[in-house]
Amino acid sequence: MSFFAHLMKDERIAALHIAEDAVSVLSFTRASKELPHARITRIPLPEGTIVKGRVVDLTALTRALRDLRIQSKAYHHVIVAIPHPAIFTKAVVFPPSLDAAGETSRAVEAANLALEWNVPFAPETRYADIDMLQEPVRGMQIHAIPIEDATPYLSAVMRAGFKPVALESELDAVARAVDPGQNVITTFPSHSYENMLACFGGFAIFQNTYAHDAFPTKTARAAEQKRIAEFVAARFGKRPTAKLFEKLPLLDEVQGVIASRNDTSLIPLLGAALRARLPRKNDIAASLLPVGTEEAYEYQKLETFIGSLGTLTLVTALIIASASVAAWYGVRTELATLPQSDIFTETFAADATFTEERADYERWSTVIATVGPLATEETSFARMTTFLRRYAIAGIALRDIAADGATVRVAGMARSRTHLNAFRDTLRAAPEVAAVDLPITDAELRGDIPFQMTITFTPQVWKSWTGALQ
Repeated sequence: MSFFAHLMKDERIAALHIAEDAVSVLSFTRASKELPHARITRIPLPEGTIVKGRVVDLTALTRALRDLRIQSKAYHHVIVAIPHPAIFTKAVVFPPSLDAAGETSRAVEAANLALEWNVPFAPETRYADIDMLQEPVRGMQIHAIPIEDATPYLSAVMRAGFKPVALESELDAVARAVDPGQNVITTFPSHSYENMLACFGGFAIFQNTYAHDAFPTKTARAAEQKRIAEFVAARFGKRPTAKLFEKLPLLDEVQGVIASRNDTSLIPLLGAALRARLPRKNDIAASLLPVGTEEAYEYQKLETFIGSLGTLTLVTALIIASASVAAWYGVRTELATLPQSDIFTETFAADATFTEERADYERWSTVIATVGPLATEETSFARMTTFLRRYAIAGIALRDIAADGATVRVAGMARSRTHLNAFRDTLRAAPEVAAVDLPITDAELRGDIPFQMTITFTPQVWKSWTGALQ
């Protein structure tokens, strides 16, 4: 869409669902963003194009998406929902106690929680997306996908003429379409796998993928659903009710479309459409550039700037735009000097020791960082970060914090070696700390000094911080 289009009309975003057997797109009409009035187009995919969530035949997928765009006359910008096995996702539910402080406090809490997560991909090896649940803001969904899995999807989408705004799991799209007042668990079937999904309040609070032969009998499937239900009940204090996918309690407008078309396979597409119809400025989807790069940060700032011009009169906007074009190259230079850790999604911690066993555990513990049941409590990580900030003297900037048991890794920048040594000595003298390991930095460094420090807290203190979470 051209620059002037940003100023003259509300930009529309379409919803695109890529399944293993078909691709489908939903576009809103220019007169309405209601689902019953939207256009839906679907094209089947050749057998073997996508297998277990991974793109096998990029050419076939690109061709189908191009035909889909031409037939549907869809908007270029799309929210893309892809098969779940290719994507890592987590949910964070904000406690009601944050209502009084408004959305800003919720976002700050989310950023603090993001520090605690060990997303299983380093920033330079994965794409990431953040979806804040709106109306009102109730929490967020995090999606991360390895570049080798994301690139084929993004390549096919962009070669077909679409411009991806976000890349999310189809299961999160399904959860968005379910009545938020219902706490349910269901089985979501696909062509080469099946998923277990528990959702509540618009969140996919649990999701996992299984092979088709994982449950040879109905009894085996029911036993797995019972195990998941007990896990969710332990976390949220509310046991989900098992429902057939065809009998999910959906939002009224979603149910109306499903009933009129008699096609439950549209649920993920309609869920993605619920996100797509939000004003773009309210969707803080991370740029689909590798998170942590200056290019990603620059892109987000530019999008925010251009979007803000739409609220001005055309003449005023043109004057500002003319001046901004001349200054933009200077802004680019300034943005390029910002540290990567200032990017919001850079707070994901990379874990180099990630294993397949850990992957299975992480998928099972998708709500490990959820603060919903702790509305009146601080998280253990919040207590630990509060401690560090209390001891961070002037001249010390903490850039990244990651916890592994009672051991905490801290990275940051010190104004000088004197400041760094003083910070280390202060921590060592603290009664809560058992040990501080600060590797020797280059003695020739002058000015700001980057550092990495490992802090081990005493077992008694760590136990007192984490006791509320056991």
